[in-house]
Amino acid sequence: MSIRGGTLRSMIVGALAVPLALAVTPTPQAYGSSSSASDRPSSADGGRTTLAPRAGSRSSFSAPDAAQQHGGLANHLPPAHENIQLVGKLKLTQPFGNVLPGQIADVSVHKNAAYLMSWSPLENEADAACRRGGFFSVDISNPAEPVQKAFVPALPETYHGEGAHAIAVNTPAFKGDLLAVNNEPCGPNGVGGFDLYDVSDPAKPVTLIQGAGDKSADGSLVQDPAEVPNSNHSIFVWQDGPRAYAVTVDNTELHDVDIFDITNPRDPEFIADLDLRQLFPQILKNPANGNAIFHHDVVVKRIDGRMTMLNSYWDAGYVQLDVTDPAHPTYVTDTDFPAVEPLVTLSPPASLAPEGNAHEAEYSFDNQFVLAADEDFGAARAVFQITDGPHVGSSAAGEFSFSQPIKNLPDGRLNGPTVYGGYGCSARDEISPAATAFAGVTLAPGEEKILVVQRGPVGDPSHAFEGCRFDEKMQNAIAKGYDGILIGQRHLGNAAADGTFCGSGEPRAIRGMCISHEAMHRIFNDPPSYDLPYPAGHGPPLPGTVGARVSATTQFDGWGYAHLYDAKTSALIDDFAIPEGIDERYASGFGDLSIHEFATDPETNFAYSSYYAGGLRVLRFSRASGLEEVGRFIDEGGSNFWGVEQFTDKDGNRLIAGSDRDYGLYIVKYTGPGAVLAKPPPPPPPPPPPPPTSKPLPSSLFSFGSLKRVTIRGRRAIVTISVPGPGKVAAYLKARIGRRMVQIAKASGTATRAGKLRLTFRVSASTRRSLRRTLSRRPTRRTSGVIRVTFVPTGGVKRTRNRALSIGMR
Repeated sequence: MSIRGGTLRSMIVGALAVPLALAVTPTPQAYGSSSSASDRPSSADGGRTTLAPRAGSRSSFSAPDAAQQHGGLANHLPPAHENIQLVGKLKLTQPFGNVLPGQIADVSVHKNAAYLMSWSPLENEADAACRRGGFFSVDISNPAEPVQKAFVPALPETYHGEGAHAIAVNTPAFKGDLLAVNNEPCGPNGVGGFDLYDVSDPAKPVTLIQGAGDKSADGSLVQDPAEVPNSNHSIFVWQDGPRAYAVTVDNTELHDVDIFDITNPRDPEFIADLDLRQLFPQILKNPANGNAIFHHDVVVKRIDGRMTMLNSYWDAGYVQLDVTDPAHPTYVTDTDFPAVEPLVTLSPPASLAPEGNAHEAEYSFDNQFVLAADEDFGAARAVFQITDGPHVGSSAAGEFSFSQPIKNLPDGRLNGPTVYGGYGCSARDEISPAATAFAGVTLAPGEEKILVVQRGPVGDPSHAFEGCRFDEKMQNAIAKGYDGILIGQRHLGNAAADGTFCGSGEPRAIRGMCISHEAMHRIFNDPPSYDLPYPAGHGPPLPGTVGARVSATTQFDGWGYAHLYDAKTSALIDDFAIPEGIDERYASGFGDLSIHEFATDPETNFAYSSYYAGGLRVLRFSRASGLEEVGRFIDEGGSNFWGVEQFTDKDGNRLIAGSDRDYGLYIVKYTGPGAVLAKPPPPPPPPPPPPPTSKPLPSSLFSFGSLKRVTIRGRRAIVTISVPGPGKVAAYLKARIGRRMVQIAKASGTATRAGKLRLTFRVSASTRRSLRRTLSRRPTRRTSGVIRVTFVPTGGVKRTRNRALSIGMR
């Protein structure tokens, strides 16, 4: 076995101003070139919606080398091609002329097309105007030579990322192939929600609707047409009878499962706004480290005649709901994280619980298993303490994956005095220079100057500007002379929702921790509140206020890994991590080694996973052996896989499609034990028979007719067969006596012409007595038997035939 273990904005629907860009209702640009590879903040509240690479990872490079497509020989794992063959790959350079590091996001495969999402790396000067959002349409009918057919831009200052799903739909309002994509804003004029496209012709996608989504207050279905839809992280679509539905992941109302009726995809209807914490509080038992509870991803599948939804609900685990009535789902089952991390040994005072982060999951082909992926970009477990003042004690915390590692400080500890810096955003300068804030404070040897800021703002009337990203807060702290930064959770409506939220961002040269909202208040001896909107006059105190001293250390706790669950009971069967993912030597400098997504085989117990810098992995699974790695692929120069899908080519080969964030589309084939491969070509037909050189031989085809029963009268049995002509016959009669089939008589005869031939079998006295004893014990007074006849036609070839029958006596 393997290792176990909104601000109100106007929606802009004009043309996107980029070279070769398309209008909102696009006539996509065609292409013909081919080459033959934590947490979820919204973009307006802490960072881009997926986690950014750790500092020093490959995706932070600005210009991939031509020979080593991901740049140099460092910051990635060595190449690997174990039981996986590269079939084809396509670098998605059109219409922009290149691929920016981190530009390519998720992939969806439907029929002969792959759809790859393009987001907008805001920090890259090549895309400072946030113009790369959209999706690529790629023809994969010849997997060895995929060809880009179109690029369809997103709405202005908007990109697609995690969510992409294409299916065939047949409703009273629409018949064809439907592609659904999520929307996340990457600028002040960006929108949220989702888009739906008719991709019946993948070379010419047609817009059905853009910017649909949740425009209501939390918990309400009443849409406000003046609002911009909430930022959306992912989307999944399905059809049940004549109606079609979409379920989305809300970046603003983090706990919500939003369901839309898209039977008419040009006019979606919002039918369910579900907070699973409130509807099904049983899912909150045994949360993982950090207790960050929110909806992250979702799939829906028909199981035992019921539509079943599988929600990835971060530190609450994986939750299954019956959505046969999607407006009124019912609870089915959910997973629990164990009390102790199973794959990496942790030491107190750190929390011993698993990191959690239920990120994405899939059902096995027979619905007996759930394959689950816990994404974790932070390979360190934090121990955070307030060390003076009235609230001395420990609190949950996390280390940012894109800040500098705390363990690399000379004393391996981030500690020192704190000062409050408001929200830390550039929109309002609330951060006092460190030299001013700590003018009267003496730092002990080994202490750092630490800034405390709050995530957001969101829902705070006193700060009516767009929330800023975590890396923006960090950069502002650096500019004001701070050595470390603590980012406290924002208000989420109640204390139960509070937790650590480390988010994502671009690498920053500062030590950083995410802490709970309560801990942020305790540092400044201020009572916490969690209400939304923020109450007037709510603290912490004014920016520039000095708080208590704090101390933080970290220990290695591994990268994100996989689970195998029983789909019926949610019982954990096994855990799996790639070896580098639980080896502290790979904590940094080799790219991101967390699992991201699964795709399951439609016929066998194989699962295909994207593992960022860990490449593509093939896992075999069973109850007896758990999860076993049987194949891996990392390209020359490294890989950075986000999305993964499986499909079958015209020859019957099962293929794997992966989206490499820094390159484009890869298509590979698993070739190891149990692989689903094209059947070998049939053998050539036998040569035709030679022409006859002599008179045809006489027929030897005789017939038993309707013979089914033989009755022995006295010591004789008579059987009649039909023969095709003259010849000799030899026959044997067998009967089951006791437990054996015994020959009881034989007969012979000579036919002089075609027709009936009578055969007489004679039974010995002893055989007759044995047979009678056998029949006396049978209710029917009969036993099974066989007659074997050999006929040799005159001048022909003999033929032997058997006929099963029953035998009795009189």
